[in-house]
Amino acid sequence: MTKTYFITGANRGIGLSIAKQLAADPDVEVIATARNPASAADLQELAKSNSRVKLVQLDVSDEDSIKKAGAEVAKLTDSIDVFISNGAIGESYTSVLETSKEQWVNHYNTNALGPVLLLKQLYPLVKKGTEKKIIFVSTMAASLGLTLPINFSAYGQSKAALNYTVKDLAKELREDGSIVIAVHPGVVSTDMNKAAAQFLSEQSPEAGEFFASSESITPDKSAEDLLDLFKGLTEESNGKFFSYDKSEIPW
Repeated sequence: MTKTYFITGANRGIGLSIAKQLAADPDVEVIATARNPASAADLQELAKSNSRVKLVQLDVSDEDSIKKAGAEVAKLTDSIDVFISNGAIGESYTSVLETSKEQWVNHYNTNALGPVLLLKQLYPLVKKGTEKKIIFVSTMAASLGLTLPINFSAYGQSKAALNYTVKDLAKELREDGSIVIAVHPGVVSTDMNKAAAQFLSEQSPEAGEFFASSESITPDKSAEDLLDLFKGLTEESNGKFFSYDKSEIPW
């Protein structure tokens, strides 16, 4: 039976790797989004070479874009088996008191509010799916139970807000048979993470030591492990925060 995966932020990094690996499975259809599909060369090539990959324009920080994307997805499929909210921004790593209001709002809109509004649009399709798996890509920086030697300011706090919502959704959607989780994809060598590591390392010796000691993995490795995790999710997984290696992370 063919399964339909929906994934945001598929133009590069982890999202692109997930889309590519899913496209290799003949029993999977992929609906992948990008803020600007026209400039997403690798994603465009994937869609051109594989009829089971469909592209949808989506700016997850813009409510009108979310509504338009929801309508477009509804034209492409009758159901979604696995919903993956991956698109995010990480553009502010200054200290709390040095972070501008604009940065707080931008990160919250994109990383916390946008994914919820998107799920609201697409949940009728998820309810019709056979698996009803809802995955929000988060970060260990959002865990209040871990003590990291660096601050992630607006990025970390927006992801912590997302995590809170994941816990609520897990309770609210349980009766529908949905499985809702948050997941840390690992310390991945993406453009966003490289920029963050460079900036934070320049600001703090402790940050430099943290990134130097952290094992970095490729987007392809992260995607492979994440997809293996997603396939094994059960009712018992609902409401949990996982790392890519299947270990649990404290909220």
